[in-house]
Amino acid sequence: MKISQEYKDLIVNEFEEVDQSLQSAQDPNDFLYFFSASFGILNRIMNIQCDPTLVFMHQILQSLHQSMQARLQAAGINQSSTMAFPIEFLAKMKEILQQLRAAFMKGSDAETHSVLSRAANLTYASSGNGYYLYIRQKLNI
Repeated sequence: MKISQEYKDLIVNEFEEVDQSLQSAQDPNDFLYFFSASFGILNRIMNIQCDPTLVFMHQILQSLHQSMQARLQAAGINQSSTMAFPIEFLAKMKEILQQLRAAFMKGSDAETHSVLSRAANLTYASSGNGYYLYIRQKLNI
């Protein structure tokens, strides 16, 4: 990864602040609002120093956020139990962000990609078929 230490530190610090904010989130909407800062910092850094790993991280985190936001909105419109928002997904998002921060701090692209793969699985789990696979324990997050 070809990013200056100054920008790496900004990302790590922002991820840490996001993690702290997620702990104080009062509801899923607040949680998703705070989570959006995780890919927001990546977007700002990419405008200065673009790197393929940053692009990958940004895309996966943004996609995860959007899918959870859509699932939350669908749960609000349709109160059926099959469309309910799986609240445990928020804890998994937080855990993924913590793991991503640790992998990024190490500078390990392989470990970073592994965590992003987990995030992609969680993103898919928010879909109808993905949730079906998740509750049948065929999709690991």
